[in-house]
Amino acid sequence: MFNSKQEFALALMSGRRFSTPRGNICYYDGSIHDNPFLVVSDLSQIRMKGVWDEFANVTEIFEPRWYDNIPPQGILCWVSDNASTERRHVAVVVKRHTASSAYRFERIGGVFSMYATPLTQDDYSNIVYKP
Repeated sequence: MFNSKQEFALALMSGRRFSTPRGNICYYDGSIHDNPFLVVSDLSQIRMKGVWDEFANVTEIFEPRWYDNIPPQGILCWVSDNASTERRHVAVVVKRHTASSAYRFERIGGVFSMYATPLTQDDYSNIVYKP
């Protein structure tokens, strides 16, 4: 997959995770200063010593995104057509994601938005549910 150990290290440092042919999970933990490159092997976490030689044979592990499996009832989200991360727009139910369009998130009623972020538990508690 990679042409050098340096490319592999840079990919790990960017937050990507990989699996080795033996099923070990390789990742980077920047909070560990002496050797932040780690492997999970047989439910134990170890330093990534011998795994460096397997850089050409690793497989990237992709985490599912929240919009990959939207349930039929939808997900309550903040939506916007502005790339700003501020949550100043309305909270609505997003029912579908379409990757091929700039307006990727379909809301109930057939309206589309460019950006959507699911409400957190705190959002729901503070905004939606008022006892």
